[in-house]
Amino acid sequence: MDRIKTGIENLDMIFGGGVPIYSVNVVAGTPGTGKTILLQQMMFYNAAPETKGLYITTLSEPTVKVVRYQQQFKFFLPEKVGKSVFFADIGTTIRNEGLPKTVDVILNFIKEIRPTFVVIDSFKAIHDLAPSVHGLREFVYDLAVKMAVWKCTTFLIGEYSEKEIEQEPEFAVADGIIRLENVCDTELPMRYLSVIKMRGSNFFSGKHSYIISEEGINIFPRQISISQTPEIRRRILKTGMPGVDKLLGGGLPSQTSLLVAGTAGSGKTTFSLKYLYSGATEYDEPGILFLYEETVDQIINIARGFGWDFAPLIKEGKIKIIYSSISDLNLDEHLLKIKKIVTETGAQRIVVDSLPCLLHQVSEQPYLVTEKAAQLTNLLKGLGTTALFVSRTPMGTEQVSKFGVEESLVDGIMILRIIGDKAKRKRSIEIYKLRNARHVLGECRMVIGNEGVKVLYTGN
Repeated sequence: MDRIKTGIENLDMIFGGGVPIYSVNVVAGTPGTGKTILLQQMMFYNAAPETKGLYITTLSEPTVKVVRYQQQFKFFLPEKVGKSVFFADIGTTIRNEGLPKTVDVILNFIKEIRPTFVVIDSFKAIHDLAPSVHGLREFVYDLAVKMAVWKCTTFLIGEYSEKEIEQEPEFAVADGIIRLENVCDTELPMRYLSVIKMRGSNFFSGKHSYIISEEGINIFPRQISISQTPEIRRRILKTGMPGVDKLLGGGLPSQTSLLVAGTAGSGKTTFSLKYLYSGATEYDEPGILFLYEETVDQIINIARGFGWDFAPLIKEGKIKIIYSSISDLNLDEHLLKIKKIVTETGAQRIVVDSLPCLLHQVSEQPYLVTEKAAQLTNLLKGLGTTALFVSRTPMGTEQVSKFGVEESLVDGIMILRIIGDKAKRKRSIEIYKLRNARHVLGECRMVIGNEGVKVLYTGN
């Protein structure tokens, strides 16, 4: 089936390759969700002398206002208006002459302009003026047939609720149904796009987050695809800490994920920094540290205190430190950012510090915690990296992880502890699990020094 490309990164993939040509699609959503922006962005992308676009306004917003507000976006190209992009207003016809005449007026525009891309905004206004449900169904069916005859791919925009999508006749006739929504039940209000129906398409289901910027709409799919998964070549990565490597059974198996869990002050960050530093300086393995708590300067100063100078390594591109504030973090967007940075740099060692901070915004939604944690671990493994996920555990508990799902998703778990011993406190390390490795069982004493984590006893 031939399809129209949207020109919006990731949206064609969500649609299953694009929008089927000559189809009729309803774009539903409450006011302020970006329906007009989405369709104008698609229309301008496709507009050319041989593939013209026609934007028809009804009773929601006059044409002059639509054009005025859309000019702030970069996708709006004034030179296309009147040549390959056309605007028309049928509000007067709808008010004064009713639905039968409205179809004739729309078809007259089609015959005159010969567009391949047609938008009616808002179709809900036509719906509300229909004399009956039966009359509306006939109108939509008649319109769909005639638009297909004229080889138009049509989009009907409307301020429909979720209940109306289930009941109103235009949704039964439509070939595609796309829903936009604003969700404000979290600390960070989010926008989501869902494909409810698209005939002849293997589309991505579920809610896909998006943002609106001067570029227009940017969409972040809830599923991240990897075009080419690297061949798994099993080898052992040395951590740069001989005692730890011995506990691990020689080192970390490549393309695995390790949860580094422990209470505050147990040495999680120190271990992670040494892992990256040794990779860059001893084994020619570039690394990336994704930060969500300390700043980049704080981390560089912590490393410098152990004699590990990250500054020249950052300058040479051997180590990259990326800080992101969790207060305005879009998880789906961030996972795509991680994929892009890892792909561009060819990094082999990754540290995420910390996993609970990264998943903070979905912490009250267990299914999302599991979904996003699984996506992250699978993404980094699929990109051929060996990743550490730092996680703080509450003092005085036996918890291995913050949310209780991470331990089943990662390949290995390292637990760092601070043990009370009269007036002094002692540190310990335990390899709780590690797939595909003969690791040492049990808890071992450790100290933190200039070489990072030093194991005092490595078991049998």
